[in-house]
Amino acid sequence: MRRILFLALGIGAMVTQGFSQARSAISGNVKDNAGKGLQAVTVSLLQSKDSSLVKSDVTDANGQYQFTVTKTGKFFLSYTIIGFEKNYSAAFELQNGQNYDAAAISLQPASKKLQDVTVTSRKPMIEIKADKTVF
Repeated sequence: MRRILFLALGIGAMVTQGFSQARSAISGNVKDNAGKGLQAVTVSLLQSKDSSLVKSDVTDANGQYQFTVTKTGKFFLSYTIIGFEKNYSAAFELQNGQNYDAAAISLQPASKKLQDVTVTSRKPMIEIKADKTVF
């Protein structure tokens, strides 16, 4: 009977501890260089010490994002979307229950210049081999 009581108290303590963790909210806005909100930008929360991923989210139709985390420490944000240059926020520190409103970030279009191409050899249009002809 005593074992069951201690087991129940232990489980209750773990559940209470899990619910008692303070949550922090991180929010912000992502725009293009014309000032219009960008939809579907991947916003990643990374730890400052080793750039490991903590959490990730995407922006809504207005370019806004918001997510909650339970970790504390120093972090920074990464912003990526196809057709735009990748960008990072400044590092910031997050405490228990503290909300962080990131400064609006503006992404620049990626350069579309292709590398020069040099042709070094040409294959013949038709190759005749012992058992087949290749066009």
